Amino acid sequence: MPEHSLIEMLKWMRPEGSSTQKYFCKIYLQPTFGMPDKHGNYIHIVNEADGSHPVVCFTAHHDTVHREQGKQNVVISGDIASAVDSSCLGADCTTGCWLILGMIDAKVPGVYV
Repeated sequence: MPEHSLIEMLKWMRPEGSSTQKYFCKIYLQPTFGMPDKHGNYIHIVNEADGSHPVVCFTAHHDTVHREQGKQNVVISGDIASAVDSSCLGADCTTGCWLILGMIDAKVPGVYV
């Protein structure tokens, strides 16, 4: 699994273009993907075991629908994570980013964007 915990990643409220979105990308995505392309896309390719190019693409976005930027408190109750001081958890693609990092770490062939 990824080096970072999903719960730690969920703490970041990242409206598009915000400084927290940029910081999130710096600490979570850039160590694996390097710098983004001119459109802000992070791209990483894991080739097939035989060295051939993968035929599957996995995608996620790195912003959230939060109106405010910064950090939020995330609490766990049983199997449920909740945001305490925010209107949403932002888990749709935070989870996607976390899963993609885990798949890259596990060397699952694919184009990751």
